[in-house]
Amino acid sequence: MVELSAVFQDDNSLYLLMEFCGGGELFSHLRRNEKFPPDVAKFYAMEVASGLKSMHKWNIVYRDLKPENIMICKDGHIKLVDFGFAKKMTIDSPYCHTLCGTPEYLAPETIRGIGHDRAVDWWALGILLYEMLVGFPPFFADNPFALYQKILKGVVKFPTNVVSNSAQMAIKGLLHLDRNRRMSYNNNTGFSTVEKSAYFKGIDWESVENKLIVPVLLPTLSAEGDTSNFDYYEEEAVEEVSNLNSAERALFHEFDIILGRSVQL
Repeated sequence: MVELSAVFQDDNSLYLLMEFCGGGELFSHLRRNEKFPPDVAKFYAMEVASGLKSMHKWNIVYRDLKPENIMICKDGHIKLVDFGFAKKMTIDSPYCHTLCGTPEYLAPETIRGIGHDRAVDWWALGILLYEMLVGFPPFFADNPFALYQKILKGVVKFPTNVVSNSAQMAIKGLLHLDRNRRMSYNNNTGFSTVEKSAYFKGIDWESVENKLIVPVLLPTLSAEGDTSNFDYYEEEAVEEVSNLNSAERALFHEFDIILGRSVQL
């Protein structure tokens, strides 16, 4: 997960300073290449799986896994970013009910509104793995309603001779409509059907967690702050000034000091 380097504030805004991931978004690399070779897709899938496992141990459900939220560092390893939809789960509140996330990556239980938990992240990993190997997500349509209907049916089709049998089995396991039978990591027993699957057979997961697996791709960087791996935008960044009243401002009094990671402006 991306590190929070510092926080600070002025009279109008709170600022969160994240570490710089010079390799850019996985999304940009995927669109540039259309799809990834099997070894590249597996490397990113196992690092994402390791990140999800860690979050789930802390009882956090991510809820927004997608290529745009996966950053590549200069050393070739990935970092998950954008935790705006992340939710802390508790014993008293074991399910979330907010419809949030990216349409193509939504799990069926999220769409149905029956309450969802950590299993939605493993569903999203299945969507991601399919997209990395094939070049597009398994469920897509011109409008959200048609897309949701396809997700609820859960029929996954694979192009001929593109995805290996073990990868197909992993994707189908991750995209099981029944979340109780979905391939995932059981936070209570520690048994992981993801790690035990044929697709990830032979992976040293402790090495994955410690970033000891050699990345299959290294981003090209000309200097420490090179931004060439990021998409270029014509628009200049414009700071929005909040219109908070005094009572609302008081809620964030000494926000940076409380977090203990403040820096000087």
